[in-house]
Amino acid sequence: GDGPPPRRGPAHRGHRARLRVAEGSIPLRVGRHFRVTFNYQPEGRDWVPRPDDATDDNPLDLTLRIGAGSAKVSPSVIHTRLTDDRGTPPEDFRITPRTAEPLTLRIDVVRSADGA
Repeated sequence: GDGPPPRRGPAHRGHRARLRVAEGSIPLRVGRHFRVTFNYQPEGRDWVPRPDDATDDNPLDLTLRIGAGSAKVSPSVIHTRLTDDRGTPPEDFRITPRTAEPLTLRIDVVRSADGA
């Protein structure tokens, strides 16, 4: 047909979440905080840049809401910016367990377009 050529690669570059616990944090102790680093990393080498990608001049604003059950999380809300090319910068937060019970970490990611 006379239509445009098929687009190659995903509509927008995919990103995967990466969590790292600071060295020396394990075993966890009640009342002692440990540091966690979170960021989104780009994936997919076949990505083709597009005019509507999130860039340094036009990043996607994200709000991270972090919880860990009964543990204290500081900061519990982080504002960050994503670009399709680089993902997000590393963001650090601290978790302080209040009991010896296992922790369930929850990170809700909200885009500014969704009310962040």
